[in-house]
Amino acid sequence: MSRTEAGDLGTRFRIYENAAWYRGDGAHAYITELKAQLARCGAGGDEEGFDPLAEDHLGPDTVLFLGTYDEGDRYVGYVAAAVGHYVVVVMMSDSYLGAADLTTLNGLASAAMSRAAA
Repeated sequence: MSRTEAGDLGTRFRIYENAAWYRGDGAHAYITELKAQLARCGAGGDEEGFDPLAEDHLGPDTVLFLGTYDEGDRYVGYVAAAVGHYVVVVMMSDSYLGAADLTTLNGLASAAMSRAAA
C-alpha cells in the first residue's frame, strides 16, 4: 500500500512525497539497502546519477541524497526515511536554478515523517 502526493512550493519548487507500507522489518531493510547502494554507486562532480550527502541526519534510518543530471549541472534533492512500517520519500526539484533547497527539503521531510508516525 502506498500513496503519492505532489505540489508546488511557490512558483519555483515542485515537491513529491511518497509513503509506502512494508511488512515486518521491510521499511528498515529498504533504507539499509538504499544507503548501501548509494555508498557503492554514488556519482558526484560532473557525473550523472545519485550522490549521497548524509545518513541519519533526521534520525535513524534516514538518508539525504541528490539525483544529478545534465553532467552534474542540475540536481534534485531526495530524503528517504523508514518510519515504523513506512518508507517515506520526499523529492524536491527547482524549475529555475536546477538545484533543490536542501534546508527546505529537510523540513518537508521531517513533517512527512511525523505524519507517517501518527
